[in-house]
Amino acid sequence: MNVLTPAVDSFDMGKRTVFDQGLENELAAGVDFFADEMTHWNAGSRLEELHKEVLQYRGLVRGLLFALASAIDTKDPRTHGHSVRVGTIAVLLGKELKRPSRELETLEFGGLLHDLGKIGLPEPLLETGATWSAADEALIRSHPEQGDRILSRVPGLEAIREIIRHHHERWDGQGFPDGLRGKEIPLTARIVAVANRFDSLAEHTSGGKSRSLDSTLQKMAEEAQSSLDGRVVEALIHVAAEGLLRIGKERCAGIAIERPTSFYP
Repeated sequence: MNVLTPAVDSFDMGKRTVFDQGLENELAAGVDFFADEMTHWNAGSRLEELHKEVLQYRGLVRGLLFALASAIDTKDPRTHGHSVRVGTIAVLLGKELKRPSRELETLEFGGLLHDLGKIGLPEPLLETGATWSAADEALIRSHPEQGDRILSRVPGLEAIREIIRHHHERWDGQGFPDGLRGKEIPLTARIVAVANRFDSLAEHTSGGKSRSLDSTLQKMAEEAQSSLDGRVVEALIHVAAEGLLRIGKERCAGIAIERPTSFYP
């Protein structure tokens, strides 16, 4: 200190003490700032790791659900790929209806698992041309409740369970299992109901002839406001007009429907 002053003792000890304290405070503040920056850096790094782990987990869950959907569809050879297509179409409808990204995931998973309750049904009941007794029909109509019951043991899946339970409700209240009508039916279930009906009409034709896209959409329009939500059917027609729906081996044009795919952020 003294080298900067003309006299040896011109920088007295009182002033030096104040200076040293100021320097100490500045150094302490610098150390605290550096520690905070390191903490933020470590927290950011950990958050990035957690984000990657969540994405990996979600990918694993999606893959397992696709495998389960395939197992469900093997119960009836006519419906191979049906559950995947329903999940895909449901997401397209959700996007058209401007639903949030989290709900798009629910629509995909609900579409994949909407027929989960059929996994316990006797295969002869699902065969083409099978004759059903009243008891058989009651058993088949129980599959939404059975699917809901299967997932009830898994916490956090309530939104998916709503889809599974209510995808056979009708807009006019004549559906099952709970006879809900109109907007009493959860919107996600109404969306999956339209996706399910579209794929079923495209799959099951009469006389061995393929049904055209136009005739399928016409049939859907006729069912709007009776069994189906007219607003969701309108969204389906818009999606078809964009060229995203096809009738044939690949019903969802431009979308890889044979493997898990993310349709949302």
